[in-house]
Amino acid sequence: MDTWVGHYEGKMYLEFPNSKKDSLFLSLDIITLEEGKAWTQKFTYSSTKYGDMVKDYKLVLNPEFSDGEHYFLDEQNGILIDEIMLHETLLSHYEVQENYYQTRLEKKGKQLYFEIVCSKIEGGTKSSATENDEVFNVNSSLIYTIQYSTLAKTN
Repeated sequence: MDTWVGHYEGKMYLEFPNSKKDSLFLSLDIITLEEGKAWTQKFTYSSTKYGDMVKDYKLVLNPEFSDGEHYFLDEQNGILIDEIMLHETLLSHYEVQENYYQTRLEKKGKQLYFEIVCSKIEGGTKSSATENDEVFNVNSSLIYTIQYSTLAKTN
């Protein structure tokens, strides 16, 4: 994460099924708090329609793992979210109030690609298949929004 430090900005797009696309300005500041162990991730969402919203998180290398790939995102309000770094991509999957969220923050040269996919826990398709006497039950969830942005490093 130390190589990700800097200020990034760009347009974030919000897409909803059967609806118009919306957008807002997003900036992300990543600052080292403790080299190799902890960083600030400050997201600033700016919208003429919705106003400004700042999410000031702390990303911490999870000391329970020795692989250097496991982190947790500390929202600094009691909420901790597990994240993993694979192939220069920080990934998470979590549940909040009957919704699933999947996030992706991927480093691509001097840019970051940021994506959040949101889906409802209930209401998706339930199905199953049997193979070699083993039953596989599958519950899918309906995606209701995707938010994505390519952020350019400005310093």
